[in-house]
Amino acid sequence: MCGRILSDGPWLTLENGTDLMFCETKDETRMKYKVGEDPNFHMPMLMFQVEDIEKLHSSLKESGAEVEEIRDNRGCGLEFYFYDPEGNKHVAWEMQTVVTRQLDKLVFTNCYFEGSVSEFLSKVSANSRGTSKKVNFLDTNKLREEDPEGFQEVIDILQEFNLKHSESLTIIGL
Repeated sequence: MCGRILSDGPWLTLENGTDLMFCETKDETRMKYKVGEDPNFHMPMLMFQVEDIEKLHSSLKESGAEVEEIRDNRGCGLEFYFYDPEGNKHVAWEMQTVVTRQLDKLVFTNCYFEGSVSEFLSKVSANSRGTSKKVNFLDTNKLREEDPEGFQEVIDILQEFNLKHSESLTIIGL
């Protein structure tokens, strides 16, 4: 049986009231499956999509859970592995949208989407699954040098969006 009172392992209550509990099994059962050629790599069975990965990472670490460092997978977001008391590996993932230059324009890209700033903000406004409120400008100095006016225009559009919406974008890399 698993629950807050009976579990000896760390657990965490998220802000929305969801409990993330780690339960001990009676045997040495592990949840894992292999992908690819590397015999030492086991893909996590569970992935949790989160909105504030740094906060979750800190909370899990403080609760005593074994956690690895946060990795930046660029256009595929931020993630870290964590382990339950039996050593089962899980992953927490936060999508982020990266801004890069492709040919003559700035492009917003993530695992699900590629498009202009207006297309990106349209998806954000619609709360589309393919968007992230975390926007990371990669190679900012180079972007500024190549097209200072275009770069500033995109920054102005994002800042104007933030002023008009209660759930603002987090802009990284400026």
